[in-house]
Amino acid sequence: NEDVAQEAKEFGVLSFISKPYTYSTLFDEIMEVLGKDIRTRKSGTEKGLKYKDELELIKGAKILVAEDNKMNQMVLSMLVEDTQLELDFADDGLIAVEKFKNSKYDLILMDVQMPNMNGYDATEAIKVINSDAVIVGLSVNVMQEDVTKAMNSGMDDYLAKPIEVEKLYGVLVKYLT
Repeated sequence: NEDVAQEAKEFGVLSFISKPYTYSTLFDEIMEVLGKDIRTRKSGTEKGLKYKDELELIKGAKILVAEDNKMNQMVLSMLVEDTQLELDFADDGLIAVEKFKNSKYDLILMDVQMPNMNGYDATEAIKVINSDAVIVGLSVNVMQEDVTKAMNSGMDDYLAKPIEVEKLYGVLVKYLT
């Protein structure tokens, strides 16, 4: 296993886990690769000290996170855990639209690729309900045509995945203050 791990690292593999592994080990490795070593991690607000004063102003803001991937939901929760923001989750675009109809949100983080209704269509449906709704697209696709498609659907901004905490805080502060 040591030889295989070393060879994998030489080819650019960021982390290597030997089988059998536990969910805990897998989670810790994922967080470490994302820059959040659980054993010694700094909270999101420590990493985003640049926005410390502004984050105080947005405490209690209600954010709808439309994201079908449970791991991404957990990562987003961890990134904002010390901000006192209220997160609500929707597992697809249809659920996001329904939740938006029935509740008030200060901002929506919208994954663009989800089952049942993608983020683009969900954004268009939400903007019909309330054209002032603030929607920030989330995607691993960051080519200019992807960003243009997001803006054309009515999204107000766009963040690349994996999400960098300072960029996330910058967007939150920009639209919530």
